[in-house]
Amino acid sequence: MKMVVLALLYGGTTQMVVAATPVTITNIVSDSFNYPAGPLAPNAGGTGWTSAWQNNGHNSMQVTTPGVLTYPGVTPMGGQINWGGGPFQISDATRTLPAVNSGVVFVRFLAQFSAQSGGGTPNLRFLSGGIETGAIGGNSGCPGIYYSILNAPALSPVGCTGKSLAAMSLVLVQIDYTSSITKMWINPVLSSFDYLNPLAPDAQANLAPAIDQVSLYMRGGSFDELSIFRVTAAAPATAQPVPGLAWPSLLGLALGIALTVAALRRRQTHS
Repeated sequence: MKMVVLALLYGGTTQMVVAATPVTITNIVSDSFNYPAGPLAPNAGGTGWTSAWQNNGHNSMQVTTPGVLTYPGVTPMGGQINWGGGPFQISDATRTLPAVNSGVVFVRFLAQFSAQSGGGTPNLRFLSGGIETGAIGGNSGCPGIYYSILNAPALSPVGCTGKSLAAMSLVLVQIDYTSSITKMWINPVLSSFDYLNPLAPDAQANLAPAIDQVSLYMRGGSFDELSIFRVTAAAPATAQPVPGLAWPSLLGLALGIALTVAALRRRQTHS
């Protein structure tokens, strides 16, 4: 981030102004799955959500603790969720949140899905009004071993990363509702990631799924640290007075410099 420092004389006091473009991150929802070991539903921790976790009739996702998925820049808390086993191949979990359908938002999570995809898994699905609008993960195609942006309602790949679903990964997704574009990065360097002007994505697709519900479907693997947040440019810094540099001091300094320059010029003229 480049910064420019300006000194302004205003109201009898020198003002130091820093011109910069920092970002403000506003959390919409987040969950670190800091729950006791056992079924995920009906836990209701985290922030911002409008319901507890529930399953959709398949196996319940299971919480294991402590969580073992890690990534630089992400601080894991508590447990993680895993495929639950049981009579069905699929485990699922669903939770609702305030409607997200405007501006630019980011979705971020840690995951180590199963090596194969198909049959509707593994992926994090986005829904609005009970209708699927898109998903992130896999569902065959692409080929099926890679992270993809999935369309709706078919959940077929429309943007393929070439990054393995089976590897432990940080997934970062930008949904731009103004431009109707979704971009995805797998394992970006968070310490230098420019949210306002990000580098080229690993995958991109011309869709922008509205979200008021998320559903996770898996046949194996682990998932943790889910968050959805909005990023905006921060307001400009307010000018702050610098003690000891009131205008009389500056005026005296400027006058002294002018007199010194004039004296030097006179010496050069008479030499």
